[in-house]
Amino acid sequence: MNTDSNTTYLGFVSKFKTSHVILMGFLLYFFVLIINDGFMALDEYWVGITRYIPAQTSSVSYLVQPDDVKSPLQLLPMHAVAQAALKLGVTAPYWQYRAVIFVLGILNILLLIWAFKGFIKVYRLQKGESNFLFLMLIFYFAAPFALTRPMFESIAAPWLALAAVKAAEYDFESKIKDLLLGVLFGSVAFILRQQLGFCALVFMILPVLKKQWKHFFWAGATGGGIFYFVWNSRLLYPRKVPLLSIKSYCL
Repeated sequence: MNTDSNTTYLGFVSKFKTSHVILMGFLLYFFVLIINDGFMALDEYWVGITRYIPAQTSSVSYLVQPDDVKSPLQLLPMHAVAQAALKLGVTAPYWQYRAVIFVLGILNILLLIWAFKGFIKVYRLQKGESNFLFLMLIFYFAAPFALTRPMFESIAAPWLALAAVKAAEYDFESKIKDLLLGVLFGSVAFILRQQLGFCALVFMILPVLKKQWKHFFWAGATGGGIFYFVWNSRLLYPRKVPLLSIKSYCL
């Protein structure tokens, strides 16, 4: 697409209010959330859904098995929602599963909107550019389906996006608040999907590039503390069940 075509397209999408584009996206994601009860992968079912559904027979100590290579903290959001649904009188496993999809899906949508609005603010995008950014989120391939599933990757994605926003803000303004919030958001993404921990290294690299050694120390201490907590997450569970911690995954 040439420059003239880009200008014409951005001029067209700039005719719409950004709030209306966001509302359209929210409604589309909400529609998919309501009508589609599917899951994307077999491992999502066997090492995920079957661990917290049915809620009547699920327990914290059952979330991770001795031969698993994951942190037990990954499944806690799904388990918590399923147990809350049971407490509210939802006894059918199917509707417990739908409750998990609905709650985590809505949370994902809201966090993604917050993250994208953050990108718009950081990069001072014009109205047409802002609308185009949200349209990419709304209509990009299978995003409305994938980002509303109770998968580790799906529920980690908004937190990674928020971490990226804070990385950009820190890069521009060098505020330690943005750096530490970025470490926090990146750590949540890491807890939900361990491979994303590599992305959090940016919060160690940026202070070095800026020669902000105090910021480097605080980012390392915060991230290291969270990593230590996740590493020893087995301490949160009954000792009679030999759960693997994140250490086993790293090794």
